[in-house]
Amino acid sequence: MAITAGGMPEDIRWLPETEAGEATDGSDTLDLLLAALLGGGPKLLGDAGLARLSEARLQAIECGALARADDCLHELQCLARLLADATRAPARPPAQDLALATRHLGRLAQDGARWKQLAEHAAMYRTQRDLAGEVARRWLGWAQYFGEWPQSAGDG
Repeated sequence: MAITAGGMPEDIRWLPETEAGEATDGSDTLDLLLAALLGGGPKLLGDAGLARLSEARLQAIECGALARADDCLHELQCLARLLADATRAPARPPAQDLALATRHLGRLAQDGARWKQLAEHAAMYRTQRDLAGEVARRWLGWAQYFGEWPQSAGDG
């Protein structure tokens, strides 16, 4: 891995908006949480922080994320039915409540898609181990450069 004059690995493409703790789409709190847990980082491939994990852990993440995506879909469907019934009733709910419920529908759709994407990325790294190794090496370079990787006192 070549190093630039500034000391940053040449093949790491860091985008400030993907830094851990910042939402990658400007509003999605699930995406913000996942970015923070996975260390944010370069947009080399989706959820690059997963690449370093074992096949067993990736399988567990894939299964859990798919289950969560299904949960979001079922919750979205349930809320949509409730909203439809509420808007047909003679006594309509307050507009503010309808607006909040509608925003929640959008959030469920967004979260469901993000959980599905996480499952797909986990499956990709689980089944394509050569790719996972390369992405993990690049992710490690990024993490070390930006201080996201702990170093012992002797690592100066």
